[in-house]
Amino acid sequence: MRSPLMLTEVKSHFGINSMSEPRKMDLKSKSITDEQRAKLRELFPEVFAEGKVDFDKLKLTIGEEIDDGFERYGMNWHGKRDCFKVIQQPSVATLKPCREESVNFEDTENLFIEGDNLEVLKLLQKSYYGKVKMIYIDPPYNTGKEFIYPDNYKENLNTYLEYTGQVDEEGKKFSTNTEREGRFHSNWLSMMYPRLFLAKNLLREDGVIFISIDDNEVNNLHKLCDEIFGEENFLSQIIVQSNKRGQTYKEISKCHEYLLVYYKSSASSLGELKKNDGALPYWDEVGRYDLWELRNRNPKFGRHNRKNLYFPIYISPASKNDEGLCEISLERSEEFSVEALPLNSQGCDSCWRWSKKKVLKDGIKISPQVLFAKEKRDGNWNIYEKSRKNTTRAKSIWLDTGVISEQGTIQAGELNMGGLLEFPKPLELVKRCVKLAVEKDDLIIDFFSGSSSSAHAVNRPYQSGEYTRGNSL
Repeated sequence: MRSPLMLTEVKSHFGINSMSEPRKMDLKSKSITDEQRAKLRELFPEVFAEGKVDFDKLKLTIGEEIDDGFERYGMNWHGKRDCFKVIQQPSVATLKPCREESVNFEDTENLFIEGDNLEVLKLLQKSYYGKVKMIYIDPPYNTGKEFIYPDNYKENLNTYLEYTGQVDEEGKKFSTNTEREGRFHSNWLSMMYPRLFLAKNLLREDGVIFISIDDNEVNNLHKLCDEIFGEENFLSQIIVQSNKRGQTYKEISKCHEYLLVYYKSSASSLGELKKNDGALPYWDEVGRYDLWELRNRNPKFGRHNRKNLYFPIYISPASKNDEGLCEISLERSEEFSVEALPLNSQGCDSCWRWSKKKVLKDGIKISPQVLFAKEKRDGNWNIYEKSRKNTTRAKSIWLDTGVISEQGTIQAGELNMGGLLEFPKPLELVKRCVKLAVEKDDLIIDFFSGSSSSAHAVNRPYQSGEYTRGNSL
């Protein structure tokens, strides 16, 4: 609890009272000791933003009134206004073909462009506007180690060579984006905003974007994408296991990263992933199948609110085949004499997933028959659907070995590039996104190519011999 005396001391120290404005003070200035800065952060962590104190927040916290002006929900940071200048500034660059560095230059359907990705995104607007089905990017995570160069709309493209070399004309080093920087998050947001804004223009109306990120900026990225793509077009924040053992330098071993998924519009959709062979454990003369219980297992639904889905199904015990399955009917007869009702595990009335009409049309009358009954150990009966569906929707947690970061390092080693590529993404991660999002001849773009995992994944054959669908850009 913050006592009145404590608040009075804070007011006195910073010159905040009802008769005066707060003194403008940089927390990095010599007028505040490290001890005072730490104490203030301990008492009022909410008033700090990127290492500096927000005095308006401080005044509100200690009970002083401020001129709130026009308040509204939104995301702002220092430099956001300049992002729109960066977006609107036309590119002065051109694309130059590198035939001697290319493979099958005339016939390839893939394009690799080396240069400032912001400039390239601008150049692609005319030719690829609204044509890209899927974007996957693995941007800097802003861990305080990456070099994030500023986009200065007054500078020409040659400045990029200085930025990416991390030295200026005199050989003086540019600093990395560290937390000591007063605009740590702002710099990252100002770098990402124009690129995502321009990337959205390239997506088709049914397009989708996947973005890898970790805890450092996931919250800011989420808000940024909500603004650019629309909050209604957010699909999922997939948790991806990146390290089975976990990073053990903190009290909780970090084992995961994230994959943010946004649609371009309501016209977008994802496909499904192929099940492994074990997902269809039974087989008959037609092929492999699984047994899905016809009873609706969702406790929200039952006889009380789905009366049309509550009805008896009659079973013919004498028709039992080698698989232990018996034929069913909607009419009681001498042959179909055993009645089955949709009851849950407590014996209470539930309901079926199918209506009478669908059971008759799609479950019994078609060939081969789809619905059967099977006797349980307690003597009761279950009704099952023979499902031959070999695909499933993607889950929001990806835990399998194929997506862990170590796989990317192993795959780089297989190409004799071990140690040359920094944090290469595992191929399976990108391939899974491709399988979900694209069809044959769709365009895919990655404008933070890094180790070129996306290009590798799109053009590398599966172990089964099937190629990933789509063309890369």
